[in-house]
Amino acid sequence: MRFRVSAQFLKENDVEPALAWQSTSGLNCTQPSGGALIPEVDFKWPWRYDFRHICAALQDLKGRDVLFMSTFFGSDLQMSYALRARQVARGLRRFLGVEARACVTSCRACCDRLELCDDRARGRCRVPAAIVHIKGICECATAIFPKSRGVVHMLDPVDRYLSPPPLHLGSRKSAPYREVSALLAETSTAALEYHSHPSVVEFGWQVFHLPHHHSNLARRTATCRKEADVIGVHSSKLDPELKQGVEKLLSERFPHVKMHHVQPQPMEWRVRAGLSPFGPGFSEPILSELREFDMTLMKPNCYDPRPEEQGSSLLDWRAWLCERHHSGQRLVHALSVGVPAVVWGGATGHVDALRPSSDWPLAWSNEEMVEQLAALLSNRTLRCSLAAQAPILAEPYHLERNVERYALALAEMVRRVRPST
Repeated sequence: MRFRVSAQFLKENDVEPALAWQSTSGLNCTQPSGGALIPEVDFKWPWRYDFRHICAALQDLKGRDVLFMSTFFGSDLQMSYALRARQVARGLRRFLGVEARACVTSCRACCDRLELCDDRARGRCRVPAAIVHIKGICECATAIFPKSRGVVHMLDPVDRYLSPPPLHLGSRKSAPYREVSALLAETSTAALEYHSHPSVVEFGWQVFHLPHHHSNLARRTATCRKEADVIGVHSSKLDPELKQGVEKLLSERFPHVKMHHVQPQPMEWRVRAGLSPFGPGFSEPILSELREFDMTLMKPNCYDPRPEEQGSSLLDWRAWLCERHHSGQRLVHALSVGVPAVVWGGATGHVDALRPSSDWPLAWSNEEMVEQLAALLSNRTLRCSLAAQAPILAEPYHLERNVERYALALAEMVRRVRPST
């Protein structure tokens, strides 16, 4: 069974029982500002703003629709980037009341639906003021609704490195990109590199550092136990050399501690089994598994070569991509449930997440990771101190916080992009 084979703009009201969403805290847009000028939003991560900026953004977005388009290959199988689109759209509605929807099927099917809305232009069928393209650009959408019509196009490449077309290829090749107004970057390094990219400069894109949110929406945390019993890794891959070093350490010095490697099943298996990957209980098993860990290891699996890449220059490209553009999402999920982690420092996404902490150690080799693991296993005070810090470090990545940034970014671009007269 394949879900969403025809384009639908999804507005979901169901909530997983285990992930009760919290309402926006303390937002009161009727509170007078006292006539004082509001300083501009500081868009440098983790962004500096207050309720006045949120209220101003919501006023700019009032009566306007936002559409998240996840049309990249695999969206009909509800891959993780489709989950991102749907969760953010739902979060904008739930927390801020923004009229946000998602289309998670083929690019052409989404465009056909949009054209119908454009022809009818009545009721709930409206042309969006802003379209967020997930993973890749839906070119028919930029062609039908160009900037000249006042439609904002924002590109979120998620975990892909976006390579804008070189300028020498001409306007025909770059036409869809020239209709984009803003780009979302997963890491601070990615944001800096995109910001100075010649094509990005020429196209006039606004670059926002806005990484992936975590899914621990109820902010449930684990208990730091007196003795650590489980070293867990929740990842599809684990560096064999690192795994061997950890197993040797545990057998020689900590025989009571077990290592548990959980390989998450890809979401498409649920679809092929006839189950909705977003039904009740989808996220809870993952979070429950993380809460069973006393500690975890965080080293990106994007270093591992595919069979066809063995001995090729693609290995250098993969390492470059891993260090600069790979998100720290798995680390942030572990932090959100209070699990201390031994962290590989060679990935910007990891460094971004831990930057506010001066206490959190980073490892730069497998040997250092094993040494730091031994230190944490031997020192409950340090382990529990990091466990207490972890949810605080993860809080900026909570969906409730991230949709505020989406609203600020969307409002900023809506102010800038006006229809041609």
